[in-house]
Amino acid sequence: MTLSLHITKLHKLDLLFFIQNSIFRGLHQHDKFYDSK
Repeated sequence: MTLSLHITKLHKLDLLFFIQNSIFRGLHQHDKFYDSK
C-alpha cells in the first residue's frame, strides 16, 4: 500500500467521523432545543 493511498483512506475516515460527529451534535442540540420549550 502506497503512502498517498493510505493518507487518502485516513482522510476519508476522518471526514466520516467529522460528519457523524456534526450530525450527532446537531441532533443533540435539537433535543436540547425541544427540552427548553
